[in-house]
Amino acid sequence: MTAATQRELDHRADAAVALAPLVGPILPAHGVTSYGTCTCGNAHCGRPGKHPARTNYKAMATTDPMLLRSYFGRLIPFNLALLIPGWLAVVDCDGLDAFDVLTKFAPWPITPTSMTRRGLHLFFRWPLFGDSLTVGGLDRVKLDVKGCGELVTLPPSTGKDGYRYHWRDGQSPFDIPIAPLPRAFAEHVATVARVRATRSRPAIDPQSFAGVAQMASQRAKYASHTSNGVGRGAAGLKRTLHDVGASAELITHALDTFHAEAGR
Repeated sequence: MTAATQRELDHRADAAVALAPLVGPILPAHGVTSYGTCTCGNAHCGRPGKHPARTNYKAMATTDPMLLRSYFGRLIPFNLALLIPGWLAVVDCDGLDAFDVLTKFAPWPITPTSMTRRGLHLFFRWPLFGDSLTVGGLDRVKLDVKGCGELVTLPPSTGKDGYRYHWRDGQSPFDIPIAPLPRAFAEHVATVARVRATRSRPAIDPQSFAGVAQMASQRAKYASHTSNGVGRGAAGLKRTLHDVGASAELITHALDTFHAEAGR
């Protein structure tokens, strides 16, 4: 192990130990190699550096400093992932259209903010009764609200193309407290989540070409408006069809349809 590698491991372990009491339980996610591939070993990974390093990741999430140091004291360049607790909500904002939606609910309080490769992660306290909610592609733009049980990458993790997540100057959890999410915005999120949960959908036959194409089309519409949605959506579609016993030919047809409609 080189001295530089040891310093990086120590840096990530120190960050995990310091952040956990402020934001919640942290777990190791896969990192990104110097070649830009995911440390999971899958050359075609759709979410390099953005998925848990273990299948039992929820059980691993912890605020215990000794456990965190054991997780991040290894050679593999693990990233830090937060398992979002019920009191917290993270607004994942990518692109001008997403910011336009946020301005409708201004003024926004100053709160810990992480700079991502394509936008911002804003950390807020959930102001409504019950656990924080998750809504992806809010208002059909690249604006996700990640709530209880979801994962979010934390600084100083490294992402695609070597980008390093970092806190905005003066806006880390060490600098300022986590502000409450504006109530009007939280109520809007809750309304959208409620409508989506009660929306009836026609049954889809996953054993026919028409059925898998319809499923792919539905998921592509959602994925194209969601941060990192295309790679994640394709992996989820493939997994769903495999679980219901769809043939390799049907799965290929579905993925071709998905990528064509999602813009890839």
